Amino acid sequence: MKIERHKVDTRGTQILLSLPKDIGYIIQERQIQNVEVRFDDGRYISAEQRRKAYATISFAHQRGAEIFRKMYKVYGIKFNEDM
Repeated sequence: MKIERHKVDTRGTQILLSLPKDIGYIIQERQIQNVEVRFDDGRYISAEQRRKAYATISFAHQRGAEIFRKMYKVYGIKFNEDM
């Protein structure tokens, strides 16, 4: 994938990409509205670093509410259960 042009405006950054394959049929067939883009800046992350990152994210996701409840209790802030 190649960045052809980009422009920054009040809505954010507009990027025009060109792809080596025709994927228009996939976008239409699956009605894709959002995409995820990864920027290759030449840095490398090892499999071990990736495993640790995913484990940390998973742990934070699973324990996040519990940690916030404890923090709020320590600082005397009421915890909103709707969060």
